[in-house]
Amino acid sequence: MSIASFFTKLFKKQKNTKSPSPKELLWIELQVPEDTPVLNKKLLSVLAGHGDPLSAEAAVAELIGYGWERIKNDVYEMAVGKKPCLPVYFEKLIRAYPEEAAKLLSLCFAEMTANLRLVYLSALGAGDGEKVNAELIALLPHLEKESLGAAFAVLAAYPMDKGLAVLASYLEAEDWKIKMKAAAALSEAKASQYIPAILKAAAGCDDFVERGLQEIVGRMGEK
Repeated sequence: MSIASFFTKLFKKQKNTKSPSPKELLWIELQVPEDTPVLNKKLLSVLAGHGDPLSAEAAVAELIGYGWERIKNDVYEMAVGKKPCLPVYFEKLIRAYPEEAAKLLSLCFAEMTANLRLVYLSALGAGDGEKVNAELIALLPHLEKESLGAAFAVLAAYPMDKGLAVLASYLEAEDWKIKMKAAAALSEAKASQYIPAILKAAAGCDDFVERGLQEIVGRMGEK
């Protein structure tokens, strides 16, 4: 074989080599040494909410102390709902290993439960405000009312036109708590263009809620 033929074949082989898919990357990421000990089931049960808060805090600290290589499979299974974990404890786990967790969870984001997607975007979503807004806007209809405030706070932290417009739409919610949270998020985002919308929402509320919304508008005027 001539030198020219050798390099031609080598070039074709390199050209046809496909980049690994997200699923393949995830499998590579999740590989752990065979001698890695299995995590204590009682510890994982506490993180799922079967225990008192002090025990859960101790369990989080113990997990973090094991190191990423030992816990990453469990973090993945928590993220996709195979192992239950309260969002507050999941957030502490991924904040302890932000780079590693971001790399892993970005590969399985579509499979994650709605509440844990919110935790991921809140804790590790920095860097691309447009993407965070798009993901959150798609996520909002799937969140429980109790989680909306946290989602609004993330949209306020990454203020963009689409996200702010979605926040403003919640000013029309029947639940006064949601109105207040949306208005507060718009205030945090310094979105003074929505002052008229907040005042309009306030006009249709009882005295207590109206005063609260007007106070938020007052703070926005000061910023």
